[in-house]
Amino acid sequence: MGMLGYLIQHLEIRRRVLWYIKHLDQAKLPWLPDSEFAQLDRELQAWYTSLPSSLEFTASTIYLRKESSQLGALCFFHCTYHQTMLDFYRIGTPELFKLRSAFHFPPEQHNFQRHLQYALFKVARTLAAIIAEAEQHGPRIIGDTWFPTIAYESNRVMLYYLTQVTDPMALDKRELVLSTIPYLQSNLKALKTMRATNAMADSLSHGAESMLQKLGVDANNILPLPSVILDDPYLAFPSRDTQDGVEAPSQRAADSDLHPLSIFRMARNEIPEGHAPVVSVRKSPVPAEDTLLQPPHMDQDIQGFEQNLDLFFAADLAQDWQLAEMLLDSGTVGDGPISWIGMPQAGL
Repeated sequence: MGMLGYLIQHLEIRRRVLWYIKHLDQAKLPWLPDSEFAQLDRELQAWYTSLPSSLEFTASTIYLRKESSQLGALCFFHCTYHQTMLDFYRIGTPELFKLRSAFHFPPEQHNFQRHLQYALFKVARTLAAIIAEAEQHGPRIIGDTWFPTIAYESNRVMLYYLTQVTDPMALDKRELVLSTIPYLQSNLKALKTMRATNAMADSLSHGAESMLQKLGVDANNILPLPSVILDDPYLAFPSRDTQDGVEAPSQRAADSDLHPLSIFRMARNEIPEGHAPVVSVRKSPVPAEDTLLQPPHMDQDIQGFEQNLDLFFAADLAQDWQLAEMLLDSGTVGDGPISWIGMPQAGL
């Protein structure tokens, strides 16, 4: 089965994900092992792990698809999957997304909600990395009308996680912020590139630029992204085979484990130790020493941002910024969130 066949399979799962998000009032609590969330989670994992090597987002596949003029299709293919994961995990951040009948997470499910929030953040970074790789190969590769909303939504999620979810006093908070700045900037760079061919990219790029500038991030001095290559996946949710069917992971696990999606080597090398996945869940031909997380390299340009990033570390100021800047312009468009624009809504 080729790319189109796998895409059709995924779009069927995506249709049910979007229906689920819009009908949360009819769904079981997501942390239950027999919930609709758990079922969709398993289906998404199974679909992704079933992809043949010819459809993985690797250096060799990127080269081959570019030679056959199919790189744009490959980028769209992977963006579709990761955007579906972003839509799926949004149930953990009801403050950011205007969901119908959002779930209430009781204190005993705090760890589960942290799983959702961190997985959402990682998906947003993965989307930024895919778009950054695509943009390096020319504006035609990111010419699809869906890409501007994906890039904008990716930035909103990353900024929300950094300003509202993470502990401002955490020892590794600064490293996490500084390592995420290139992702934020690369999304903005891509949005500016897309303005020539997409009218929506113009307004979204201005909105994204405004958010970064008000947080002290230089929107014009774009920091370089290393080579973007997808690598082995990690586990987002621990085994649900526990007493009462609900896993109660440790605090560290709740902030560390990832969904089995492709994580870029760049991202793996830059995740601070406190946020790093503890174990790999799939065997890989990559030597073990290549999979070890390394401390992020903070060059002089990145370090220069530190004095201007107070909003990332002052909870009260960040909350004011979030309410004033993020939510007002991020609501729903038509009959769904902004990230759904450009995708068929049949059956919802």
